[in-house]
Amino acid sequence: MNRLDRHDHILIARRKRYRAETNRPRPWLWVGQSIGVVLLVIVASVGLVTTLGVMTVAGIYRTYAAQLPDANVIETQQEEFETVRIFDRTGQHLLYESVDPRPFRGDRRYKPLRELPAHVYQASIALEDRNFWDNPGINVRGLLRAFFSNLQGGAVQGGSSITQQLIKNIIIDPEDRAQQSYARKIKEVILAMEVTRRYSKERILEWYLNYNFYGNLAYGIEAASQVYFGKSVTELTLAEAAMLAPIPQFPALNPIDNFEDAKQRQGVTLQAMVEAGYITQSQADEAFRQELTTLRKSVSERFDILTAPHFALYALDQVKRQYNTVEDPYFIWRKGLTV
Repeated sequence: MNRLDRHDHILIARRKRYRAETNRPRPWLWVGQSIGVVLLVIVASVGLVTTLGVMTVAGIYRTYAAQLPDANVIETQQEEFETVRIFDRTGQHLLYESVDPRPFRGDRRYKPLRELPAHVYQASIALEDRNFWDNPGINVRGLLRAFFSNLQGGAVQGGSSITQQLIKNIIIDPEDRAQQSYARKIKEVILAMEVTRRYSKERILEWYLNYNFYGNLAYGIEAASQVYFGKSVTELTLAEAAMLAPIPQFPALNPIDNFEDAKQRQGVTLQAMVEAGYITQSQADEAFRQELTTLRKSVSERFDILTAPHFALYALDQVKRQYNTVEDPYFIWRKGLTV
């Protein structure tokens, strides 16, 4: 019995030591568990915030993307107006031109991109959107620069890509285009990405060049070339193309109304083309030195109905009577008829 008692005492002692060892405070284990719990909470929170953020962005994208007009609408918008042109019986001598009288319309003649000299569209790309061919429809660097400028208290800035400018010119209501708001910029960005997804870069660039306003009632690069240099865009030199490219930014700074500023901006465009790798520095310097002869006809002189041949005005009146209707009173300008 005494042996058993001693054995029992030994077991009891061992159990006590074991319990004491097991129940001994372990501060490092507690700290580790606490850190683990905190990290788990942080990861869960970040995941939740990220998920909510993605859902919010996706919701905003779907909301604005749903406002994008049907593809056919964007394409037919390019045919919404062109100048009516009246020639003599030989078809060689232009007698009179009649521009669309509706607001935000003017002298416009559509030119496919394939007919334009490379330096014409390269000038616009170098100046407005150097990464146009590779970007998703938005100029990320420009947007970030504008964003940080806005955070510092500045006005809402642009950073707009060529595609965004196209969106603004075609889809954004004319009354809203001059407004600088985050809502409008967000809409431009999302719609620009959606347009890039739907259409080729070549078509977007073609539409952009044919829809820009170049001042003096000139819409599109062909009309601008005729207005300022009296020639087709297919005949423009590098120097002339570089002078036209910056006009859409500030249409009043054109070579007819403000030649000195137009000349300075031509130099900026040529330098941008050098930096983009389109031309060499020597080509830019030579183009800048070239003396340009610009037309000096005002809008009233170009479309003066009082000096137009009587037959031309009679023909225009007959075309209006034959094709314009009460339901479509601007048909001849929408279709850009040639008589």
